[in-house]
Amino acid sequence: MPAMQSLVKDVPLPMSRAEMREWWGWDELDVLLVNGDAYVDHPSFGIALIGRTLVDAGFRTGIVAQPQSDEDFLVMGRPNLFVGVSAGNIDSMLNHFTAARKPRRQDHYSPGGKAGLRPDRATMVYTNTVRRLLKGVPVVIGGVEASLRRLAHWDHWSSTFRRSILLDSKADLLAYGMAEPQVLEIAHRLKAGEHIRALRDIRGTCYAQNVGETAQDPWNRGTVATPSFEDIAADTRRFAEGERVHFLEQDPQRGRIVMQATGARVVVQNPPMRSLEEAELDRIYDLPFTRREHPAYAAGVPALETVRTTIVTHRGCVANCNFCSIVYHQGKDIQNRSVESVVKEAATIAALPGFHGTISDVGGPSANMFRMKCGKMRKFGSCVHRDCLLPEPCPSLESGAGENITALRRIRAIPGVKHVFIQSGIRYDLALRDGDAYIDEVAKHHVSGIMKVAPESTDDAVLALMNKPKFDVFRRFKRRFQLASQKAGRKQFITEYLIAGHPGTSLEAMVGTAAALAEEGMQPDQVQEFVPIPMTISTAMYVTGLDPFSMQPLAVARGDRERRMQKALIHAGKPENRKLVVEALTKVGRLDLADRLLAGGLAPSGHLEARQRKGGYVGPALDEVIDEDEARMDEHDGHFPEPGAQNVKLACGTQVPRKLAEAAQRGGFDVSWKGRKKTATVKQLRGRGPSPGRGGRP
Repeated sequence: MPAMQSLVKDVPLPMSRAEMREWWGWDELDVLLVNGDAYVDHPSFGIALIGRTLVDAGFRTGIVAQPQSDEDFLVMGRPNLFVGVSAGNIDSMLNHFTAARKPRRQDHYSPGGKAGLRPDRATMVYTNTVRRLLKGVPVVIGGVEASLRRLAHWDHWSSTFRRSILLDSKADLLAYGMAEPQVLEIAHRLKAGEHIRALRDIRGTCYAQNVGETAQDPWNRGTVATPSFEDIAADTRRFAEGERVHFLEQDPQRGRIVMQATGARVVVQNPPMRSLEEAELDRIYDLPFTRREHPAYAAGVPALETVRTTIVTHRGCVANCNFCSIVYHQGKDIQNRSVESVVKEAATIAALPGFHGTISDVGGPSANMFRMKCGKMRKFGSCVHRDCLLPEPCPSLESGAGENITALRRIRAIPGVKHVFIQSGIRYDLALRDGDAYIDEVAKHHVSGIMKVAPESTDDAVLALMNKPKFDVFRRFKRRFQLASQKAGRKQFITEYLIAGHPGTSLEAMVGTAAALAEEGMQPDQVQEFVPIPMTISTAMYVTGLDPFSMQPLAVARGDRERRMQKALIHAGKPENRKLVVEALTKVGRLDLADRLLAGGLAPSGHLEARQRKGGYVGPALDEVIDEDEARMDEHDGHFPEPGAQNVKLACGTQVPRKLAEAAQRGGFDVSWKGRKKTATVKQLRGRGPSPGRGGRP
């Protein structure tokens, strides 16, 4: 089918019948997309990518963003083919709650940053509502929440194992990963008259069948079974085994069909979708995105501000960090755009009204993986006998540094472009391998004063569990970057990002990290408290206390107090952390370090504080917003009030309202500001007993 053109120039996809008719000339839709984020027509937002891809293929597609009532789902009528459902760019539970299960006060993917515009477990709530209102219309779920919950998983916010979201939501199909090819194939085959239940041979999808049925295998890959939901719920060791099996099948070239039983049903995960070719990726990112939020949002959408002038150069990541889910969502194979496509997008941004001369980021999961390739991986799949980057980068990985530098230089030469920065991070072991040219180029032209690098820890044993390079590799990169900055005549700094509470990190190990930070003169800009999100190896470690590959036991910090102490130790010099730091040092018998750590370590004067005093740049805008949000939340120490107490005074002196504390404890959130519509789709979280969203067959 030919690509569709809007009747009005430079408009987003429709969100109402009036927009369907006046902007696009449509009387009905082929596909309806329901999304938990506000609709932003920008290629950094998944719903925009899927919607624009469908329209480009000739399918009339509309978007319902953050529906608040039954009427919102029906505003554009019944679609001809199917309804696609996504919770948004991030998991709805992670969007609502911090690692300590405290409710967040802002939602950066909602208009004006307003919290509470999407329900907990949004994919399930939206899908059940669509099933009730649009009976008989096929439902396909996707996005990050569905992808990472496609098999039985640990849910940190309820501290329980949960079934596959495919079963709990009662959807017909689940498309995992970025999913453009899957969604297009589903649309074409439904339009050709096939029944949704016949679409069981599409790679990158999951479906459910009865126990005893034979899974289709047109690829002749074979099948592999993971422990059943009942097995992992009864024995966490089986969960570790299952995560290992599942991880090894995340390869487009050799991955087998993965099957997991849950009661009388079996969830079938087909092999991952093939990697997109360069021309396919170029076409997607060349679609006519407006790069703005939908005009309905007068207050704007905060998440757009950090990506408005960014360029995604590639997908996938060969690093395979154990705490990261990218390999499950985008894969290990680097899917590159062409240099021409990237430069063309930069020129498009530079021509936009209101452009002030700064391209804020050119990159992807790791900026210096752009144009990297591995012929063996694309042909035979990723190696099972070694890691791509550890202990040293594999010689089969072909560097893309030369083409990367060419793209950056051509973007700098575009009229109106004054600055081109790299904010998405650099994999420093690859940068060292690729020689001086790339580091020198970046240091001279593409750092805004501070380079973001994520060593994550200083402890080599913990780094091994994270699947990260040894700390000495970071030391060497830091010295090399400082030399390059001196050569360029620029005073620049590296800001380190670390993780507190990662499995394998004992309190003793974190005290050692704090001492190492002081010795190195490092003042990390941001500390991320480890969050056991679904479907990562690190989450399996956290839940089981075992390394899924060696099955050896390891230390796990599960208590809120210890996790807070670990986080405080990284910023030991901050006055607000003094009490927690002293408590941690006392517990491990290292009060001899107190004076040095509480004084802020051996850092010369604190480059971040110095730059802040001068009014200089101190970090990415979104990080600042998140830090402010977390700082407010950190007034609470993770303890909840006793029943009967209206207000509870915590150890830190904070008065916690009983209602807020109890809501956080049970995993719900308050939506009373909506006017309490009887038809509202936002509901409090249900228990684990039978309910309309859990019982029966999907």
